[in-house]
Formats: sequence, structure tokens, C-alpha cells
Amino acid sequence: GVSIGLIIIFISCVIFSVFSATYYSINESAFSDYLQETQVHFEKLREASLEQMTVEQFEAQKKAYLETTVSDLVIGKFFTKLVIGFLMTPLVAIVLRKQTK
Repeated sequence: GVSIGLIIIFISCVIFSVFSATYYSINESAFSDYLQETQVHFEKLREASLEQMTVEQFEAQKKAYLETTVSDLVIGKFFTKLVIGFLMTPLVAIVLRKQTK
């Protein structure tokens, strides 16, 4: 159960990453829209963020996000989905194992 789930999660992440990279390559405005939404998000959270970090840290974090490339985005989403899948698969396997008894 768990090993098959982990294999399926890995394959799903690879397929998602390939489709995402293809989508951003074909539709270049989608990536620029993503960057604009990121900038709007940072401006909305500016006050709350500045209570927890300095202005320099906030600006450095904002600059890093705005300098994101398509490959950075796709690789980041790949690993995020992979980690979540690796954490969820054993939990689902345990729940399903207990339901069959």
C-alpha cells in the first residue's frame, strides 16, 4: 500500500511539473500574472510582515520572490507536492488498513 502510494505520488508530481513547465512556456502571460499577484500579495501583507521582521528582511524576501524564474517555480511546486504526498501517503494507508479489518 505505502510503496505503491509513494510511487504514484512521485509520478503525479513529475507529470504535474512537466505540464506546468509546458503551460508557462506556451502562455508567457500566466507567469507574469503570477509575479503581479505575488507583488500584490506582498503589498497586502506588508504591515503584518513588518511587525515580525525588519524592512530589509521584508524587501529581500519580496525581491527574491519577484526574481523567481519559471524553473524555480516549477521545481519549488514539485518538491512541495512531493513532500506533502510523502507525508499524506502513510496516513492514508494507515486509515485504509484500519477500515478493512
